[in-house]
Amino acid sequence: MSTLLGPLSVRYLLFGSQEAEADELMSSSARQAGVGAAVGRAVGGLTAAGRDTVCHEVGHVADTLLDIDVTDVIAAAWKKHADLRAAGRRTALRPGSEEVVSLATHTITSTHRPYVDVYVDDVEITRIDIELTLRLVLTGVLALVREGYLVALHAGTCDVTARLGCEHVQLAERTTSLSIPGTMRLRRGIDLRPDPAPGGRER
Repeated sequence: MSTLLGPLSVRYLLFGSQEAEADELMSSSARQAGVGAAVGRAVGGLTAAGRDTVCHEVGHVADTLLDIDVTDVIAAAWKKHADLRAAGRRTALRPGSEEVVSLATHTITSTHRPYVDVYVDDVEITRIDIELTLRLVLTGVLALVREGYLVALHAGTCDVTARLGCEHVQLAERTTSLSIPGTMRLRRGIDLRPDPAPGGRER
């Protein structure tokens, strides 16, 4: 089982130790899955050079998804977690205070749907859809909240499933189990303090 100790890219989740060869693996997967044919049908009216340009752009957009940091996805979800926000609100009002919050088992789902619009003579002829879905199941995680910030995690596991597709064709999918060994300190912390409402009052 791998450990969750810091930045963790989708590229690593999907390709593991082969992440350096991710571009080649993606291209091979795309060919085998028929993504090139699907894109070709969508832009069938283009020249061969035009189709190559579209495929290159699709590959570029998909590659940016591989650089998403999974820990950022978790942090964004936890900023909205009711129990964590409540602990953040309470500890922010009491300097020096901290609380331990049990997160039990919960699921985070994050979907990213970029696309490539194809124009000919300023007229849109098609849209190429790309989709990345991340599903994270966290179990037994204890969170330490201090003075309005989530500052550390204790123990627990996280099962992550990443799926990447284009034009409803799956390019890559992988499930990885991660552990949080001992205590994991969050260097910058996650701000759980209430957002100020208009007029300077807290919401």
